[in-house]
Amino acid sequence: MYLRGLGAGVLAAAMLNPIAAAACNQNNPETRPGSTAGAPATGPRLPKGLVCPMFCEPGKIYAQQTPCPVCEMALVPIDEMPYEVALVPVETPGREKPARPGPATTSFTPRFTDPIGTQTTAPSPGVTIDPRAVIVRTDLSWGEVVTPAFEAGVLRLQTPGPGRYALLGQLTFAPSLERGPQPYAARFQPSEAAPPADQRLSPPAVQSLQNIALPPYRAEIHTAQTYNTASKAYDLTVRLVWTRDTRTGDAAPATLSIDRDSKDPAAWTLFVVPATDLSALVIASPVSPEAGQDAAANPTTTGGGDTEGGHHAAEGHGNEQRYALSVPAPGLYRAFVRPAFGPGNPAPADASTLVFTLQVTPARPPTGTGKPR
Repeated sequence: MYLRGLGAGVLAAAMLNPIAAAACNQNNPETRPGSTAGAPATGPRLPKGLVCPMFCEPGKIYAQQTPCPVCEMALVPIDEMPYEVALVPVETPGREKPARPGPATTSFTPRFTDPIGTQTTAPSPGVTIDPRAVIVRTDLSWGEVVTPAFEAGVLRLQTPGPGRYALLGQLTFAPSLERGPQPYAARFQPSEAAPPADQRLSPPAVQSLQNIALPPYRAEIHTAQTYNTASKAYDLTVRLVWTRDTRTGDAAPATLSIDRDSKDPAAWTLFVVPATDLSALVIASPVSPEAGQDAAANPTTTGGGDTEGGHHAAEGHGNEQRYALSVPAPGLYRAFVRPAFGPGNPAPADASTLVFTLQVTPARPPTGTGKPR
């Protein structure tokens, strides 16, 4: 596993309240903080107003639409601005070392930016980091599911070698913030030395990277898709059917069983990443078998309530896991999942994450119309 030296849990600290940051501009006639009238007695809320999308003047809130006086871009409503996550390498004394082959461990300080441009090393009140994430090369040729945790405000990530990488995960929000789950993509490099430029994989290359073996296990991958005319998205059903690989020489392999009660929060979570946009992460997480059966029976629904953030349903029986999720467009997607098996079944020998490709084909319009079905 490529995340080491960390304690259990996720980052749970408060940063400067954006309402307090907005209050700094009360005496400026051009700006004023938005009203929070009607806010619940408990729970943070963002101010109302407009901000520059480039944060030319962090924390500055406008009451009316006007070009930014610095970059002249149109202002954006605060409730349409995302929360951002970045990883800043921790500077270490000594000379810069060139990138070398082999695993590399790099320490980072997280940097969170709220929708009005305030930056801090801890998330805003009401914002939580989902404990499940995946590290990927930005060309999606490699990936591993991890459980990010911070030790004294520092995140240490291990990667298999030089290159450009991204930590992909999800932020969740308190009800008072009125936001659905939001994916994030924090890019980083494991060395100060410049790695080779990324080369986006062509469809044949992506398909050739299909990895359906995690010795001593193998997974058969079955997919089905339906175009949802209501949401204008593609609803997918993905089934992973697991078997023991008899070629590994097991004399008397134990009966394969899936650990559905694993204490690992990321176990069996399916991460799906478009080949063209790392920030458009979709997460499918397990639910009860009854809910999963409903989703499988009706592929035009997601089977989960967190559809706004791409957080959907999964279920399984015996040696099978089933997922139901939605993606916004046809194309190639890379999928990552970290399995957990029951007693008597050893952990995978060489890698902890199954990596495979999903190809979503464009919907065909019904005969006599030009609209997709």
